[in-house]
Amino acid sequence: MKEIRYVDLVATTTLHLVIVEPGSIEPQGFGCGVLAVYRDRVFLLSVAHVTDLVGMQTAIETNQPVEGGSKLYGMESMCYFHEYPVPETLSAGQAIDIEKLLAEPGQRMDITFGELKENVELLQPEWDFEAFRIEAGRKNMVYLDQIATTELSYDREYNFIGRVRQKIEGKELRSQVTSQFGMKYHGTEGLFHRFLVANIIWDADDYRGCSGAPIYDDLGNLVGLACMVRRNTKRLYAFPIEECIRLLDIAIATKMV
Repeated sequence: MKEIRYVDLVATTTLHLVIVEPGSIEPQGFGCGVLAVYRDRVFLLSVAHVTDLVGMQTAIETNQPVEGGSKLYGMESMCYFHEYPVPETLSAGQAIDIEKLLAEPGQRMDITFGELKENVELLQPEWDFEAFRIEAGRKNMVYLDQIATTELSYDREYNFIGRVRQKIEGKELRSQVTSQFGMKYHGTEGLFHRFLVANIIWDADDYRGCSGAPIYDDLGNLVGLACMVRRNTKRLYAFPIEECIRLLDIAIATKMV
């Protein structure tokens, strides 16, 4: 069996998403995601702010060529979660007024997933990053059942690949593939892991479209999904993969998926 290089793992598990109006191919948004096998089912994982657009559908770019670009595969539905604070003074056995709780504005958790219920051929195009080259082939999936909970290390390097600066030229969608290798863990801020990229982020468009990209450590462990940057800093944030797995378990147990 051919060994997969680390850079190949990062590239071939990264999917590019296009948000479209049902029945239309006109893009309304862009992002990234990853296909994950969990409990013998296949899920698309991404972040909520990419896909949660009213009246829009999340589609995976398959890289199967069609006239004017690449064939898209539309997801049936995506799951979302909101977080509601429970009073700290709540005693054991005390009832909660769910209707009152839900009437308060909840905080949307920046994570989403949907089940892929059929086999879809997803292709990996050839990418040349000068420092390394990704050959054309097929996309790969990650296996969440095999992920062990490990603390992030200040000594490791963290990396992802995404796509930015999307634009329509005629009937073709063009974009730039970008990579961020050598990021450093910089702590956890609330729910999110914080990383430092190599250079100060002056222009958010250098990252717009990367949200949802899987982030790996230099041992090939999936640690989270890219979700946010702060301009005029080197800070990039990720939604932790352990929290994503916890929410997947809830969604499966409650038959949301």
